[in-house]
Amino acid sequence: MKGRIVFIDLLRGWAALVMIEVHVFNAFLAPAEKATTWFSLLTFVNGLVAPTFLFVAGLVFAIVSEGKREGSRSSPDPVRKQAARILLIWSVGYALHIPLFSFSALLELPPQGWLTFYQSDILHCIATGLLILMVLGTFLPRGRTTAWWLAGMTIVVVVGGVFLEGNDKVAALHPAIRAYVDHNLSLFPLFPWLGFLLAGGALGAFYAHETRNGNEAGFGRFLGIVGLLLMILSVPELVGILPPWPTSGKVSPFFFSLRLGIVLLLLLVCRIWVVLRGTTTSFVLDAGRESLLIYAGHLLILYGTFLGGRSLVDRFGGSMSAPVCVLATAALMTLMIAMARGWGALKDSSRVLSRRVAMASAGCAAAVFFLQ
Repeated sequence: MKGRIVFIDLLRGWAALVMIEVHVFNAFLAPAEKATTWFSLLTFVNGLVAPTFLFVAGLVFAIVSEGKREGSRSSPDPVRKQAARILLIWSVGYALHIPLFSFSALLELPPQGWLTFYQSDILHCIATGLLILMVLGTFLPRGRTTAWWLAGMTIVVVVGGVFLEGNDKVAALHPAIRAYVDHNLSLFPLFPWLGFLLAGGALGAFYAHETRNGNEAGFGRFLGIVGLLLMILSVPELVGILPPWPTSGKVSPFFFSLRLGIVLLLLLVCRIWVVLRGTTTSFVLDAGRESLLIYAGHLLILYGTFLGGRSLVDRFGGSMSAPVCVLATAALMTLMIAMARGWGALKDSSRVLSRRVAMASAGCAAAVFFLQ
């Protein structure tokens, strides 16, 4: 666990666990219960999971990159490791969207059937954003300059989403490209979702600068002030005062500012909790440190077609009451935490063995994919 920033892992861990609840309730809860007020409130809370994941991904990458910046200029190893990590995230993202887990079946799939594969999800946004951060890190100076650049790019991405909505040129793009910019094709196109990752990158560069100068306490005040200001910025639209430019749903800058403000305050709460409690180990931290494993693992359990060609969602989707969904969520969380702890322990004991296990697992999956 050396070198990890506990309060960031804590926030990511809670996001990973709530993500499980999101997918269980959305997939299995009966339609009648989804029409209730409590589910509307739960939906808003659940809507913070994606911004949190994206934000933390940029935050961690920027902090780590700032620490390795000088070394990467004299040695290609840090850049290679970053590139390999980005490629892994992208690969997992596309693998989870394969419409049929059979190479021969895919060859007969009509073009319309590939739309699911092309869709941009959280992992696609993370991989794209981390690639941007890695490239910028090769020529931008360390510290506040990088932070200001990324903050400016965040604004461009968020505002750009307003002008891309309904654009005819976007609609004419090939679906594989359009999926990254069209919210009608993907749940998480780059505009505005990439903005959360870039904002995290900006904060990460700022955090690295402040800690180098012994001003980490000032970082906490910064989180509180900026978080509150961003939430206040979103108030006009919340009360019905619309801006002079067209906005709708998730492409609205106020959609972005409200959620980013809440995420910043949640990060502050996690930091205060760690300082007051001295937290170094917990099941939430285990989840945060293996969030990619939990992301892929719980989706495979829910949507994997291992039971006679039908997934659990196919069999039981939309049929459960809220108490049953709570029990299902608890069971899946327990399984994912156990997986995270086991995998983390294996990596701590032997990096070589863990890589071999990962490569063997990927090889088995590839063999099944090409042979069936």
